[in-house]
Amino acid sequence: YIIRRNSITLPDGGGEIKGQLVLVDFGASKVITESSLGQTGTMIGSAGYVAPEQLAGKAVPASDLYNLGVTCIYLLTQVTPFELFDVVEGRWVWRQYLQSNISEELGIIIDKLLAPNINQRYQSVEEVLKELESVKYQKNFAASGSQAGGNNLSLLTKMLGGIPQIIKGRIMQEFGKTEAAITSYDRAISIRPNNYDAWYKKAEVCYQLKRYEEAIFCYQKTVKLQPNHWQAWRSLGVLFYQLQRHEKAVESYFKSLDIEGNQPMVWLWLSLAIKKSGDEQKAQMCLEKARECLPKSPVERADILWQAWEKLIR
Repeated sequence: YIIRRNSITLPDGGGEIKGQLVLVDFGASKVITESSLGQTGTMIGSAGYVAPEQLAGKAVPASDLYNLGVTCIYLLTQVTPFELFDVVEGRWVWRQYLQSNISEELGIIIDKLLAPNINQRYQSVEEVLKELESVKYQKNFAASGSQAGGNNLSLLTKMLGGIPQIIKGRIMQEFGKTEAAITSYDRAISIRPNNYDAWYKKAEVCYQLKRYEEAIFCYQKTVKLQPNHWQAWRSLGVLFYQLQRHEKAVESYFKSLDIEGNQPMVWLWLSLAIKKSGDEQKAQMCLEKARECLPKSPVERADILWQAWEKLIR
């Protein structure tokens, strides 16, 4: 199982897991057993987040900590892992892409999480937490000013001191703190009203919260500022379809596909929206286009089809 940015959440609800970080999305996982530790086998996971030993088909507990380190540098840079590693020099260059400064202490912890040599990496979560606990008292971390949201959110806020609002919003969103995320995006927009990325990210959170009209407004603001934002056009199409505004959905899907045509899910959604409008022949043509764009791997095809269906039935 590969820990990545979409694998971690911080639930808001009650129950035993309230306030605890939770791993989710075990769609592709490999169980580590006593007999499998250190053995070579099939590597399952997300490219870019995979520890060196996993590329050789081996999985050990420290591999998860490497995955976590990659997730951290993605959140702090908003740059894909592939671009953060210098293959010529064989080292991570993530500091060059930081969108705001972090403390040297936190940087050292991240570097140790990313150590290619297993023996130089943290061996347990307890080791990481122990160092984080010492770091949070360093002068480089800003006080949160509030205990609201529990200890995990308080520590997270301290660690994010000085990072621009849009990045704070993204990280809060990753940890399931949706209202805090919207607040950060609103602050980013108030600082720079033409920040289309902040509008788009706010739209995504509003959609998640089922605040659909607000989400539509934010998506439309995004494409007004950045007409080639195919992801926003795609999301508008999905939202209009769910609200049974099929003509608007068709228009939005076409806008997205005009910019980025290799989207099998969008071709499938477009086919359904056109069928709802009564044009069976055109719907069939779009369905064929979706089939053409699907990957050859049966597993990947099934995953895309499942995602397409899941999105529409939300």
